[in-house]
Amino acid sequence: MFAVLPVVEQHTDTSQFDVNNILVVTGKALLFFAGASVLGLKVFPLLAHFLRRFEQMGRQSTFMLFLLIAFSFAEMAELAGLHGILGAFLAGLFLREHVLGRSQSKDLMELVRDTSLGFLAPVFFVTAGFMVSLDVFSTDLMLLISVIGVATVGKILGTVLFYIPTGHGWREGLVIGASMNGRGAVEIIFAQLGLSAGLIDQNIFSILVFMAIFTTATVPMLLKWGVAWLHGRGELVRSEEERSGILIVSAGPLARRLGLTLSASHDVMLIDRNKDLCERALAEGLQTLHGNALDERVLSEAGAGHVRYCVVMTANAEVNALVAQIVRTVFFVPEVFLIDSGDPDGRDAMASHLHVQTLFGGPLDLAAWDYRVDDEQVRMSPVVLERTLTPGTLFREAQAPTSCIPLLHEKNGIVLPFHDGSVLEAGDRVTLLQLQDAPPLERDRFDRLVANAPILDLAQPMDPEGFFTLVAGMLAPRLGQPTERLTEQFLQREKNNPSVLLPGLAIPHILVEDAPAFEIVIVRARQGIRFPGESEPVHTLFVLAGPPEQRTFHLRALSAIAQIVQRAGFEKDWQVARDSEALRQLILQADRQRFLIEQPTRRVTSGLEK
Repeated sequence: MFAVLPVVEQHTDTSQFDVNNILVVTGKALLFFAGASVLGLKVFPLLAHFLRRFEQMGRQSTFMLFLLIAFSFAEMAELAGLHGILGAFLAGLFLREHVLGRSQSKDLMELVRDTSLGFLAPVFFVTAGFMVSLDVFSTDLMLLISVIGVATVGKILGTVLFYIPTGHGWREGLVIGASMNGRGAVEIIFAQLGLSAGLIDQNIFSILVFMAIFTTATVPMLLKWGVAWLHGRGELVRSEEERSGILIVSAGPLARRLGLTLSASHDVMLIDRNKDLCERALAEGLQTLHGNALDERVLSEAGAGHVRYCVVMTANAEVNALVAQIVRTVFFVPEVFLIDSGDPDGRDAMASHLHVQTLFGGPLDLAAWDYRVDDEQVRMSPVVLERTLTPGTLFREAQAPTSCIPLLHEKNGIVLPFHDGSVLEAGDRVTLLQLQDAPPLERDRFDRLVANAPILDLAQPMDPEGFFTLVAGMLAPRLGQPTERLTEQFLQREKNNPSVLLPGLAIPHILVEDAPAFEIVIVRARQGIRFPGESEPVHTLFVLAGPPEQRTFHLRALSAIAQIVQRAGFEKDWQVARDSEALRQLILQADRQRFLIEQPTRRVTSGLEK
């Protein structure tokens, strides 16, 4: 459009065509396009590579440099007899994400947007507004309506015609055409050029401006109707649904094992900067790219812009966080799974800021599992869930008494890496990775109770009455009883039958009428709780409460606790345990007799089926 305009202007000035002049203008235009292409395709990538190495050049300096490039291209276009906007437009095409990188391109776009909306756009539209005449609404109303109608139909049908060959259907093309109806700014620029060249008068210019305004204003309404129409027909496709495949940032032994199992149902790509690991992954039949995942070009080459899932599991927690941030904010990957480095503050910050999920459902010693996988010490164990449970519960149950991690989760035929956002229901399949010589994963009811029990790690000393009030408040919503009633029961039970069984150990337990289930609270009192008549403070407490009809399980729970605390070294391990979860694992990993009440056969009672 802008390349032809100078020829039209010249014809308007001379009232006749001059073939020689036309050839000169055409030659200049071709020379401009050839020079611009060489600069854009050959020089700009080298310039961008230099800028990436020149770390001291900030965003503002880069913006000024590319602004100068845009003005230079505009001037080149003017010297070639074309309009400056064509040169600036070509500069924008060549300074694309492939050259700049997504992050830098995004930063520059923010600066351009702020500059345009805050300064250039108001000047442009105010200048155009001074040349607009409102008289067209009375003198040329039918022409205005006709131009608006032709422009709307032309944009929409033009989009549909070129969209049909994509195979996505004419209806989707129609809705996209409705969104293209708002591309009116260039029309105003073209109208201004035509007015200044004398090709159109003020009335036609005003009609074109109002046409651009009206067509742009219809976009929200047309898009809303169009999207509702596609949704009603079941043809609305979201961008996330068009993504597919899994990108794994690591080629370590555990990452390769995960990639191999997922490759049966997904396209899987691995990235690692370790060449040897990449060669091993290739030898195992995995698609692998050797490179640094912190480099956007490497991520782009690996298809980060098209994958639906990204698994980040390197040995460096900071690298994991940075890669997760890049793939989430730059490549807009919908689902990002991050291995837990063991830092709860960092994990929670990442999860809340970037909405990433924790891989495997909990913290993992990656180096240990890489060694086990590489040394062929592990086996895959597919199991079926017998009940609904949370990923955290399953992770904790899988950790004890054997070392085991949930690797995959399959629901309705869809296999994905197991993570803390997985929705686990009865009938779902979970693939476990466990040691070759590990015994069958067995849990009894007491293990499940401990896995979901609240744990109190008290740092300050307390008296029995304050302690029972605190515990009763935790149990009240679980048992559906008033806190005051439970507190009174505990105090009365303690008065009639003291709960201190051994020096340093107490097991307060009560039977609660109409209680919906059996509950336990696990307590470590670092400074101790002094019960009346006892010479030593109590540091270990198991508080039990349940309905009278479950007396048998009550006795089995007491038996399980007795076996746990009598193990050699228990008291020392209890005192030095790192946190509440370490206390939980100390109980779950204890060697004791387990009562497989619900499943007397080899079926797993923790909710899994071998």
